[in-house]
Amino acid sequence: MKNIVSDLAVKRSVEALYTGGVIEWSADGSTLYSTCTNVVKVINLDENLSCHTIGDPEESLRITCICLDKNRSRLLVAYTNYVIREFSLDGSNAVARMWKTMHTAPILSMKFNQDGTLLATGSADHSVKVNSDSST
Repeated sequence: MKNIVSDLAVKRSVEALYTGGVIEWSADGSTLYSTCTNVVKVINLDENLSCHTIGDPEESLRITCICLDKNRSRLLVAYTNYVIREFSLDGSNAVARMWKTMHTAPILSMKFNQDGTLLATGSADHSVKVNSDSST
């Protein structure tokens, strides 16, 4: 019998898409944003569940909450160290800004008001903080 050697490439693999927490929809309903340990998985439902990640897979901090702004153009991600990072969803998925909140425990919930000028954050420290969103 002849020894056959060939290169193999992964065509498709199974990976976790969600590990708990908040799920958000894109404005057109074709994309889901889900928390997956230390990154956000972006799942395109129109392209047979193709996905990419937002955030650094090597990040040691876990995500506690995510929130999209009213225009669905910015994604806010809260981490276990009480920091919120804002990612631009214009295609680059770059960190637009980040700030440390005044909470003393992880942020469990975030929501913008109707016109998108105020951001409320609820924390495991049993407090709700309302901040003016200076980028709107």
